[in-house]
Amino acid sequence: MKNIGVSIITVVYNNIRGIERTIQSVLNQSYNNIEYIIIDGGSTDGTLDVIKRYENRISYWISEADEGIYNAMNKGILKAHGSFLNFMNSGDTFVTSTTIERLIERYEKGDKIIYGNILKCYDRRKERTFGIVSSHPDIIDFYKNMINHQAAFISRELFEKYGLYDEKYKLASDWFFFLKSCRN
Repeated sequence: MKNIGVSIITVVYNNIRGIERTIQSVLNQSYNNIEYIIIDGGSTDGTLDVIKRYENRISYWISEADEGIYNAMNKGILKAHGSFLNFMNSGDTFVTSTTIERLIERYEKGDKIIYGNILKCYDRRKERTFGIVSSHPDIIDFYKNMINHQAAFISRELFEKYGLYDEKYKLASDWFFFLKSCRN
C-alpha cells in the first residue's frame, strides 16, 4: 500500500447541519496517513461546539473571521503538511470509508492531481458527475469539463510552483488555479 501524506481541509461558516457529517466522513476513512484541518470563519450557530467534540482527532483547527472561501482555503493550505491536499468543505462527504485509500492506489509517480468522481445528492435524485478523465489534465480538458474540488487531491508542488488561490476571483479561483497549473 502506498503511504502518501494527505491533508484534508474543511472550510466552514455557520453550517451546524453539515459539519458533523463532513467530520465523520473524514475521520472514518480507512487510509491512515491523513492530516485533518478545519478552517472556520467565526461561526456563531453552534458549529464550533461540533468541532470541539472532535478536536482530539483534528490535526489543526481555527475559528476566526476570513475574507471569503478562498481566503479560508489558503489558510488551510498554509497549515497543511501533506503531499496532496483535498478540500472537503462542510456538508460534503466521501462516498465510502475507503475513498481516499482507493484514490491513492491510483497514484503514479509524477501525478500532480489525483481525482475521482462526485455524486450530487438532491432530495429526489442522485447525479453522478464525471469530471476530467485524464490524470494529466490540460487546457482542452477544461474546455470540455472541470475538476470538482472535493474530488481532487492536489499536489503540494502545484501550490509551491503557482502560489495560493487568487482571492480576487470570488467564485472561480480554484478553476483559475487548475487552468493555470495544467496549461504549463
